[in-house]
Amino acid sequence: MAIIDYPITSNYGDIDSMHKLPHKGMDFGLPLYTPVEAIQDATVSYVGTNDILGNHIKLKLYNGDTIIYGHLAQFKVNLNDKVHKGDIIALSGGMPGMQGAGHSNGPHLHLTSIKDGITVNPEPYLLGEQQSDSIPLIFPIMIILILFVCWKIKRILFYGLGLFALIGIVFLVS
Repeated sequence: MAIIDYPITSNYGDIDSMHKLPHKGMDFGLPLYTPVEAIQDATVSYVGTNDILGNHIKLKLYNGDTIIYGHLAQFKVNLNDKVHKGDIIALSGGMPGMQGAGHSNGPHLHLTSIKDGITVNPEPYLLGEQQSDSIPLIFPIMIILILFVCWKIKRILFYGLGLFALIGIVFLVS
């Protein structure tokens, strides 16, 4: 089952007994030792532990964003591994008192997403709405076509329009 198919036990931004400040991720009620799948294609950028997330993995997406999976019982990937959406990267944990549980009140998976250094709601990543910033094929084709027309006509007006269109496309894509 995909992560999104499990019950959400804490949403992004929630304030509750476990989260005195707005929660910077989403928690899913995964039973102990449930296989955890990568939600996007990525490269493993960190495999380790701390007092809050316990055992956790950071995946760097191809657009530079980061997804963090926390409260893991067992790692199934290594640093710098390439993973694809659906690959098993870990087994869930979070059982209080268990090695690698971190700050947890029961078995679950914590998911955090980081965009441009800022924690953001991970839900769009889970739903496949947030993907790598690859340039759609139409943009390079448009640029080549504009430059070809400018070269053929060789008029300053068209060179100016071509340059303006090129800047506009680059701005639109970024």
